[in-house]
Amino acid sequence: MPPGAALANAIYRATGTRLYELPMNPERIFWATRGNGANGSNGANGSGEA
Repeated sequence: MPPGAALANAIYRATGTRLYELPMNPERIFWATRGNGANGSNGANGSGEA
């Protein structure tokens, strides 16, 4: 498994929020868990639809 995928899975398991874009930095994780769409999705279902 590539490192990016392993990181994405670890973040998902810890927060319940799936990230789809790099870099997966603390700020992006913070905003993604708040559901404002900082990672290209709304933070709820990852579909990118609000």
